[in-house]
Amino acid sequence: MNFNYVFVTSNMENMEVMYSDFNYHENSQLLLIDRKYYINSYIDKFLISNSLPIKHLRRFLYEIKKYLYVKKNKKSIFGSIKKFNEDKPICFIIYARDFEFFGRFFNKILKKLYPTSRFICYFGDVCSSFYMKMDIFRKTFEKLFSFNLSDCESEGMIYIHEPFSHYNFDEALPIEYDITFVGAAKDRLKKILDVYESAKQNDFKLDFHIVGVKDEDKYDQQNIIYNKPLKYKDVLRNVLQSKCIFEVMQENSLSPTTRYSEAIVFNKYLITNCKYFKNLDKYPQNVIYFEDTKDIDWKIINQPINFDNSDYLEELKISNFIDVIDKSFKD
Repeated sequence: MNFNYVFVTSNMENMEVMYSDFNYHENSQLLLIDRKYYINSYIDKFLISNSLPIKHLRRFLYEIKKYLYVKKNKKSIFGSIKKFNEDKPICFIIYARDFEFFGRFFNKILKKLYPTSRFICYFGDVCSSFYMKMDIFRKTFEKLFSFNLSDCESEGMIYIHEPFSHYNFDEALPIEYDITFVGAAKDRLKKILDVYESAKQNDFKLDFHIVGVKDEDKYDQQNIIYNKPLKYKDVLRNVLQSKCIFEVMQENSLSPTTRYSEAIVFNKYLITNCKYFKNLDKYPQNVIYFEDTKDIDWKIINQPINFDNSDYLEELKISNFIDVIDKSFKD
């Protein structure tokens, strides 16, 4: 390897679970940073408001405020970066959502602490969901990576599969549902509810959690749980207690998501309209691709999963994620 790798992100539960294997891979580390100070005053709320005037100036002042906070607390924030056995420079992989949060001056502080370090950025969300301009990312980082093929094509980023670290619960979790869905309505509520209704008509036991839904748009409130966000480990509990995971893609996303990774790692069926699978000659047999609700073959869900998905599991490993990044520096 060309570098030692430190993946930098916030200490949210999903990040801690999904990227935990960075701590078990040779010459790498997962660095989780606390966001506890976020919007901790009326000043912060004023600075990040979208409804007040001089937004760009207020955003810049907010960036300065975060920079001063990080600079003041750099020992507690970066003090846990380990000393690697091999004398190689560190390549910091900064999660894009956290770079947007901690601000454009975040890397300058790290660079002073580690003068020989390199910086790349990984996008685990579609570019259209960021308020920070792509030009700032390009000017700040040597390379940009994304899980989303569409963004890679339009923004000139390097495609890299989202990794997923296996998580074990202490207790056994028996199957209680046929199909589970956890997600935000966004621009896809109609399609979510169409699939829900079709699955219900086929007598499946359903576990649906939808957030971001207006009262007037709620359907079958007795059986669907609305606007109650779940912690990520609770999402995984639901996955393990279901035969099948259901997802509907965001409009600008063309690549497999975390739901796909969960289905591969935990051996579940996945019902998805992800166009990544549309023209593939071969993809995991537990993936049920659909374009229209009427295309879904519901009988498959009751069949046991006996597929060999070892190749697809390899793609999800942290070692593969690092290997893609490392090879990009040789090209």
